[in-house]
Amino acid sequence: MADVLPHPQHIQIAPNGLDPWRDATRLIQAYEIWQVYGRFIQEKRPRFGPGVSGRMQVAAKITKAEAARQIHATARDHVCDKVKPGTIVALPTAPCIAPRTDTPADVLESYRVRVMRLTCIAGLGGLPQVTIPAGTVSVCPVGLSFIGWGGGDEVLLDLSFELSRHLSIVR
Repeated sequence: MADVLPHPQHIQIAPNGLDPWRDATRLIQAYEIWQVYGRFIQEKRPRFGPGVSGRMQVAAKITKAEAARQIHATARDHVCDKVKPGTIVALPTAPCIAPRTDTPADVLESYRVRVMRLTCIAGLGGLPQVTIPAGTVSVCPVGLSFIGWGGGDEVLLDLSFELSRHLSIVR
């Protein structure tokens, strides 16, 4: 794929690490999920698996997400400053291969935390992101993600199409 990609430049996308951004994302998501679905959950009492059930119980207790929104705003400004028009950030889609369906809950939570470190970047920045299947590890699919600048959606789609030729996805 090197022939269709520019020479990479390494940047530090999160000056204080990704955990503060991940934490803010989780708090905001939980708050917003409860605002949308809380009444339904309280009235209909749907059955959730243990992981989702626990997260819904936490979401029900969040009264405000203002501190997280401040972190979000700062992160958005920082990410948008780093990902200027013409810049594409390449990163793995996930920190490792997907966990097995029989993975213990504590290991799944650790996986979720590591995934959100990667996925919060584009979301906080309000930027487009695409993922392409880049191959396999231990017969499990592995993805490569690209984050573009605001309005760079079509460039990401064009890049994905071009790269797919190197991955035997499109012939």
